[in-house]
Amino acid sequence: MVNKYDCFDLPYYFVENAKFDVGILKEFRDHLEKHFVQQKQDLEKKALEIQKRFPQNSKEYGYDIDDYLDDTNHLFKEIVKIGDMLLMIGLYRIVELKTKNALKWRYEGGEAKLLQRFDWKKVKQRLEKDGIKIDDISYYSEIDELRLINNAIKHMGKVTQELSAEYPEWNAGDEFNNLSTKFYRYCEIIPKYVHKLVIKVVPPEKYKK
Repeated sequence: MVNKYDCFDLPYYFVENAKFDVGILKEFRDHLEKHFVQQKQDLEKKALEIQKRFPQNSKEYGYDIDDYLDDTNHLFKEIVKIGDMLLMIGLYRIVELKTKNALKWRYEGGEAKLLQRFDWKKVKQRLEKDGIKIDDISYYSEIDELRLINNAIKHMGKVTQELSAEYPEWNAGDEFNNLSTKFYRYCEIIPKYVHKLVIKVVPPEKYKK
């Protein structure tokens, strides 16, 4: 049965939707970075002004501008780190939602509702019954890594043994520092993965004549 969207380019729709969602998170990350840089510059400028007003031996007065700068810079970095962790969760949420939507196009009724609970392993098992291995989809490895990062952040707040075992570049127990490179890489990958996923999962007759 043809869907109400006759000759609708579903993969393209999914990709553009994913690009839009990812773009919102990228914009937030860019703003966070710019704000951090600006705040750091403003702080250093104020510190120089304070140094001119206070004696060089300000430590005698219980005031050490260098310690203050170090503490504040550390605080800024922690804020950015937490922001990056939340953004990774946001990216995986996009993947999860797009996958759920693709499953809605493939399955109907009670089965569709059951899969909307989105147990990753159960989704994979159900698709494999239909001869579909999402492991073979382009960029799946990166998306799976993102899934494990998401789980680690939400449940442990640091690198888990599971993530480290699957992707050895991560060391179990480490903090999630410098996630920005991974973040921007995933931003590029997600729309491409979603495109391949939809083509693989949704039969063309569901949206074409």
